[in-house]
Amino acid sequence: WEALAHNEYVAQLSLKNSNMGDEEVEALSLALMDNTSISHLSLGDNAITSEGAEFLIGTLESNETIDSLDLFGNPNIDADLHEEMREILTSRGGKYRSENNENLSVARGLIRRVQDNDPTLINLDLREMEFGLRNDVFVLFDALAENTRV
Repeated sequence: WEALAHNEYVAQLSLKNSNMGDEEVEALSLALMDNTSISHLSLGDNAITSEGAEFLIGTLESNETIDSLDLFGNPNIDADLHEEMREILTSRGGKYRSENNENLSVARGLIRRVQDNDPTLINLDLREMEFGLRNDVFVLFDALAENTRV
């Protein structure tokens, strides 16, 4: 993690689905305190809890370079901590993604309906749909390939 502290080249760091817990987030947060190049951080689908979120809040408060944070798929973070991180990032024009994002929940619900071959789903309009990460789009395409109703 120490190499990230002085990194000047990496702008986007994705550690999605990398089995990260609070201990790893603590080490990452310390490394990112002084980093001036990483603006997008994706930590989705890990085992991060409210304890790890507290470390991330400290990092966001001290490092204004980070303007995008994805914590989708970490359901054990208290809603008030989600809101605090969202407020920090939106106050600087950034983005925050979590389970609490209504548009992303709609997208995930739509993906589930396609996967389940929902008989009431006969039209699919994806305009203005926020899927978040590219993986969500691939999951939708795979589901559409198997779907016999849409």
